[in-house]
Amino acid sequence: MNEWKLISLQRKIIPILLLLLIVISCQEAQKNSAPNISDLIIYPSQPKAGQIVLLTGIAEDEDGDPIAYKWMASGGTFLDTLGSNPIQWRAPADPDSIKIYLNVTDYIATTLASKSFYLDYGLGTVAGHISDQSTGIFLDGAVVNINGSVVTTGSDGYFHFMDVISGDNIPISANATNYVTFADFIEVGVEKNIVDISMTLLTEVGRIAGYVTHETTGEKLSGAIVQTGNIVDTTETDGYYELYNVPLSANVPVRAVLDGYDINATLINVAAGYNTHNIILKPNVATVSGRISAEADGALLEGVVVSVNQFTGTSNAAGYYEIVNIPVTSNASVSAVLEGFITTHAIINLVGGINSLDLELADNPGSLSGWVRSTLDGSVLGSVSVGVGQTYYSTSPTGAYAAAGLSTGTTLVTCHVAGYETFTELFDIHEGANFLDIDLTPNVGSVTGYLRDSLAGVSLVGKSVNLGNVTTLSEVDGSFEFLNVSVGQHLLSVSLADYEDYSILADVLAGINIYNVLITPTTGTVLGLIHDAQTGELIQGATVSGEGFSTQTDENGAYSLSSIPLGSVQISFTKNNYTRSDEYISVSYGDNIYHVDLVSTVASIKGFISDSSSSAFLDSVTMTLGLDTVLTDSDGFYEFDAVPVNRLLALKAARRNYTTRSVWVTLEPGENTRDIGLTPNPGILKGFIMDSVSEQELDSVQVIFGADTLMTGSDGYYEFQNIPSGQQHSLRARKSGYNNFAEWVMINAGLNVRDLSLILND
Repeated sequence: MNEWKLISLQRKIIPILLLLLIVISCQEAQKNSAPNISDLIIYPSQPKAGQIVLLTGIAEDEDGDPIAYKWMASGGTFLDTLGSNPIQWRAPADPDSIKIYLNVTDYIATTLASKSFYLDYGLGTVAGHISDQSTGIFLDGAVVNINGSVVTTGSDGYFHFMDVISGDNIPISANATNYVTFADFIEVGVEKNIVDISMTLLTEVGRIAGYVTHETTGEKLSGAIVQTGNIVDTTETDGYYELYNVPLSANVPVRAVLDGYDINATLINVAAGYNTHNIILKPNVATVSGRISAEADGALLEGVVVSVNQFTGTSNAAGYYEIVNIPVTSNASVSAVLEGFITTHAIINLVGGINSLDLELADNPGSLSGWVRSTLDGSVLGSVSVGVGQTYYSTSPTGAYAAAGLSTGTTLVTCHVAGYETFTELFDIHEGANFLDIDLTPNVGSVTGYLRDSLAGVSLVGKSVNLGNVTTLSEVDGSFEFLNVSVGQHLLSVSLADYEDYSILADVLAGINIYNVLITPTTGTVLGLIHDAQTGELIQGATVSGEGFSTQTDENGAYSLSSIPLGSVQISFTKNNYTRSDEYISVSYGDNIYHVDLVSTVASIKGFISDSSSSAFLDSVTMTLGLDTVLTDSDGFYEFDAVPVNRLLALKAARRNYTTRSVWVTLEPGENTRDIGLTPNPGILKGFIMDSVSEQELDSVQVIFGADTLMTGSDGYYEFQNIPSGQQHSLRARKSGYNNFAEWVMINAGLNVRDLSLILND
C-alpha cells in the first residue's frame, strides 16, 4: 500500500472511530447510577434508656433522580412513619447491641446502609427522703421500689439505692401506712440522683393540729396536754400541737388541760387530711386593778376600800388599787367606800388575767345606787331606765345605776323593761349613801336549739323551723332562736323534704328554753361511674333514670342522684349505641355507690392501606364498608365509626392503577384493626417515532425504557409491556443523525400511548 492510500484510509477510519467513541460515551451517560448514602447521623450519639433519638440519613443521587427513604432497626420503636427522614426512634429500656438500617432508592436502584452501636446506660445511685406532704415530717417505715429493688426508710425518712440502671422514665413508687401510694417516673444519671417524695394521707384518717393560746393576752402556751381518745400531744414553746391518724367522724371530742386554766373540751368534725383546731384556755383566777378619782374635780383618792366579792384592796396615794387571785366569775359585785363620798357600786364579768376598772366617787349628800338584774339568771341589764322620783337614770353596761343629790324622804323608784314585769317601790332616802338593787322578773322567754340530721349528726342550714305561727331559718351552724315568746305551751314543728315530719308541744318558761330538733331522713343518694364494658373507658352523657328522677353522666362518666326513697329502687342506665341496663338497687341512708358497665352495640374499624410490593402507604384509596365510604389520608389511614357488631360485612379497597380488594369482616365491640395491601396493575407503553419535519416513521431507533431496550421497525413502532403503574419511568430514544430524546413518563394501569418526534442534527 502506498503512502497516498494509507493517508486516504486513515481519513476514512478516524471519523468512524470518533463517531463510535461518541456513541459509547452517550450510552455511558444514559446509564443509571444508584443513590449514595454518605452518612447516618444518630443524635444523641449515646442514648439513654427510653430516650427519643433523632436519626438522619445523608444521601444523594448523581443522576438527579428523586429518592425515597425506608428505615429499619434491630430494637427500639420508630415513632414516625418508616419513610420519614429525619425520623424519631425510642431507645429500648434495657442495654443491648443495636443496628440501624437505611434503605435509599431512586425507584430504579437501591442502596442499603447501616450503623451499629451498643447501648450501655451505666449505673447510678438514687437517694432522698420520704415526708408528709402537709407537715414535712419524715416518714419511718415507708417502702420504696425502683425497678423491682426495694428499701425501707428509717426514722429520718431516708432511702438509698445503689447500681440503678441510668436512663429516662425509670419507675419509682413508695408505700406508707395510712398514705396514698406514690408512683412516678424519674431520670437517672450515672451520678448521685436526689429524689425527695411527699406523700398524702389516705382519706380514711385525718389530722388535727393548731395552737393553744391564752384567752386574754393571746400568748402561746407550752406544756398543754391535748388529747382525743388515746391520741395525745403536748404543746412546745410555740404552743403548737398535732394529733395524727384520727378516725374520720363528726363530733370528735378534743380536750386541752393546763395547770392554772379551765379545761377546754370541744367537739369537732374530722375530715380527711388536715383539720385546723386552735384552742383558747381561760385562766381560772383574775386580777382587778384601776384608779379611783373624785367625780367633782377628778382628784385621785387615797384610802378608798375597794371590794370585789369577798376580796378587798385599798387605793394608794396615786389612787391606784389592785386585788389579785380572785376566782373567775360573771356578775362580780364591786364596791368602793370612802368617808365623805357616796359608795359606788358596779358589776363586772371577771376574765382570767388582768381586769381594768377605774371608778369615780361622788360627794355625799343623799344618794341612791344599785344594780338592775334579771331574777332568772342574775344577769345585769344595761342601758335601761330607773326612775327615782321625777328623774330617770340609765344603767351602765354593767347594770349599775346611781342617783346623787337626792332629797331625803320617801321617793317612788320605778323600772320598766320590755319582757319583764314592771318594778315599783316607795323607798326612804336617808342622808348619805342609800342602796337598792332592782330585780326584774321576766314575763317572756326565748326558744333556742339546733336543727340536725338524726343519722349523720350534721347541722341543717337555712331550713324553716316553726313555733306556733312564727317561722325562722336555721343558721350556718344549724342553730335557731325565737325571742319574746309568751310563757306557755307552743307547737314546735319542722317539715322538710326528704325527712320525716317533726312536732312537739314546747313548754316555754321565762328566760331561755332549749329544744334541740333531730329529724330522721327518708331518702339516700345513689352515685357511681359508668364504664364501657369492653374498653373500660368512662362514658359521658349516659342517661340514669327511674320513676320521678333522671340525670346524665358528666365528662368523667360520673352520675349522682339525690332524694332517692329508701328501699329497693329500679334504675335504668341507657346510652346510644349501648345495650340498656335495668338494675334494682337497695337504697340506704347516705351515699350508695353503684358502678355500671354498659355493653356497646357498635364498633369501629381502622387500619392502613399500602402498596403490596413497596409497602408504601397509599392515600386517596376508596374504602367501602356496607353503605359507608371514606378515603385514606396521606398516611394511608382509614377509619369507620359506629359500625354494627357481630355482622358479616364486606370491606373493599379501590384505587386507580391497583387491583380492587375485598375482605369479609365481623366486628367485635370496641376497636377493630384491618390493614390491606393493594397490588399495582401493570401498564403498557407504545407509540410511533417520526421525523419532526417530514413526519415519516423512523426505523432502527434505539428506544430505552428503564432497563429495557428495543429497536423500531420500518413502521417506527415501539411497545413495552408489564410496566409497574403509578410510577414515573425514564423514556429515551437514539438514532444516528438525530438529537437524542429523553423524558420522564408517568405510567398508568392499562394502555399508555406516547408518540415521539426526533430532530435532525444541525
